Amino acid sequence: MTRINLQPAVERLSVVSREVWEMLVGLDLAPCSPDGVAPNESWMFGRVRVSGDWAGRITVGCSEHLARVIAATLFCMEVSELSPEETIDALGELSNITSGNILPLVPVSARAALPEVGAWQEGGSDGYRVVGKAAFFCKGEPFLVSLEELEESETSPSLHSGRF
Repeated sequence: MTRINLQPAVERLSVVSREVWEMLVGLDLAPCSPDGVAPNESWMFGRVRVSGDWAGRITVGCSEHLARVIAATLFCMEVSELSPEETIDALGELSNITSGNILPLVPVSARAALPEVGAWQEGGSDGYRVVGKAAFFCKGEPFLVSLEELEESETSPSLHSGRF
């Protein structure tokens, strides 16, 4: 697969992420350095894989607590009333809309898959390299969006969908 210039998408990652957040969630979001954000086992992610002339994914990550706040806001409910499925649905929707607004910035033909939502996985490479990150704080909790490119040495990374 040919290397493409992702710089325009990387440069707009923060702006687009913030615009989607403000439109969909409507809570205050403060930008911060991605270097200061360290996902851990309490985090969840929503990710959308991209295929076509470019292969990669767009990942939205936050603590499970912030994911529940997002869900409560989207569904006009109290956090205590939410089911785990509603939290997963909300993070999946936020990931899907964020990806849909970032993908047009990738300068080649590419298709987005349905979002996958699950627990944050730490550890070794799963075949993707981060090419851009945007980080924010909402209600004192970090929120991270990353643009990741499939490494050429990988042809088919393992897929996991749902909550795990």
